[in-house]
Amino acid sequence: MNWVVFQIASGRVFFVAVALLVAAVGLRSSATPRLRRGGTWCLLIGLISLSVSAAPLPIWASAVMLLSIAAGWGASRFGANAATATVASALALLGVGLHEARSQIMPVLTAVHDRQIAVIGDSITAGHGESDLTRKWPAILRDRHGLAVEDFSKAGATAGSAAKQLEQVPIDAPIVIVEIGGNDFLGGGSVEDFQAGLEALLRAVCKPGRQVVMFELPIPPLYERFGRVQRDLASRHGVALIPKRILLSVIEAADATVDSLHLTQQGHDEMADVVWTLLAPAMPEASGPARARGWNRRRGRVGSPRGEAPVGFRGWVSTLGGKDRLHIMSSHLSSIGFPVNDQADLSALVGRIGPLATSIEADHGVYWRWSSECGAEMWLQTNNDDELVGMTPFFAGGGRIRVRLTARVARPDDTPLEGAFHGWADPDEGDMDSGAYPFVFDAIDSDRYASVALPQIVDVQIAAFAHEISVHSSLEAYNESQTGELKFASRSFIPSGLFKPDGESAGPPTSTAIFTGHVVATEVKKNSLSGEPYYWALVDTLGGSFDVVIDPELCEAPPVIGGVLSGSFWLCGRCIF
Repeated sequence: MNWVVFQIASGRVFFVAVALLVAAVGLRSSATPRLRRGGTWCLLIGLISLSVSAAPLPIWASAVMLLSIAAGWGASRFGANAATATVASALALLGVGLHEARSQIMPVLTAVHDRQIAVIGDSITAGHGESDLTRKWPAILRDRHGLAVEDFSKAGATAGSAAKQLEQVPIDAPIVIVEIGGNDFLGGGSVEDFQAGLEALLRAVCKPGRQVVMFELPIPPLYERFGRVQRDLASRHGVALIPKRILLSVIEAADATVDSLHLTQQGHDEMADVVWTLLAPAMPEASGPARARGWNRRRGRVGSPRGEAPVGFRGWVSTLGGKDRLHIMSSHLSSIGFPVNDQADLSALVGRIGPLATSIEADHGVYWRWSSECGAEMWLQTNNDDELVGMTPFFAGGGRIRVRLTARVARPDDTPLEGAFHGWADPDEGDMDSGAYPFVFDAIDSDRYASVALPQIVDVQIAAFAHEISVHSSLEAYNESQTGELKFASRSFIPSGLFKPDGESAGPPTSTAIFTGHVVATEVKKNSLSGEPYYWALVDTLGGSFDVVIDPELCEAPPVIGGVLSGSFWLCGRCIF
């Protein structure tokens, strides 16, 4: 960012203007012609600096400045009181400068009891589109400092659209950071629309006991009314403003933006550091796994008494594709935008999800379901002893497959709230043991169906979590990739979880499969809690359609509509009775 532009947008040029105008008033009273000419130059440069500063002064402050300049410049007309007029004018100008200087002070937050924040933002926070796969600053804060972060940022958001978003999603955090408004004036919106949108947003966010801080808009010349509206509403709702120089200090740093506005990875890192400087004094000390607020009678305890990973957590290692060795796979959690690398990350995730989950009673305990608009879900499990015994990721999508459930599958390490079904896809009506193929899938809420009689035909929505993946841009590209003697159809399904590497039946079977299918819909999703991206594709394959979710690190490019996708997957489904 140009140095002059930074001085203007940050508001610093306003203080230069005040200094020049005070000098102009003082020099004007001098008897020396050279000093008086200097005063004229100070006046001209000061007025130019004042006009481009775009300082959103209140009307009274602007009036005081104009009257002070006029009185000071014409002080000689006051006769014997000329010196008094000069001093009074200079002091009045300095008073307005001191009043504006308050906007340059960083707010101070008071201590809170929960390491939880909410972020409301536009593309400076959310990134500039689906192609932007940088790790955003809210996610950096979450991972670096162990915060629970509710990220409501969205590219293209305005104050009004953010207010509408919050009508559907309540905020629980004791601290809310608002970075919004740039699209309101850069997009050609009116001051009146901005005022109505920001009023609705702050009315929804500002609640008793909650601290709200908002980045002040770096307003360009001629847009002072937007800044004045922001300040007036912030004052009315008790919102502290973060000086605009803070945001600009990030944007103007070398290599911090891709286009002088949207942040690079380095920019997001810098932004996280800046925001943490504000948050750190208010945050309680980080601790180990603790009780999750709002769990209605239930207590969460992560892991077994021996400190192992929670029973029932799936996805750290898998045996895939008939190979005789173990492969460390990307966590199933990362397939829906939750980067988890160790027990500490897992414990932190439980702490973030617990307060936001809703309870679903079952025979052997309670499911705690966290869901989001992006489709990602987490299902925590507490047994009848009020212990957190498992957690399972899921994706709620539009895929459907008709299945005849033939048997329940029990595994030695399953919790009482976990289970799987064996069934036939696209079953034949007459034959109980036939269909497109047999397979096994984990049921996300299996304990709710413990009393359901089998066999039974149901629709199932299955989320397929990718272990290994190949993405082809078209059917032709897929066919060209089939270079070996054994070729697979573009719609094929192998229930690999039913067999051991030597081809014999496996017992108990696993919920894994290898399949190929056509991409009929796809999207780069963003986990609304973590802010991390992941890929989703609705894949039409033999027997039905599956919702495939993919960690972006598994493939070089996202799936495309009309393309072909093949790979190995963990299958987790929900029966629709």
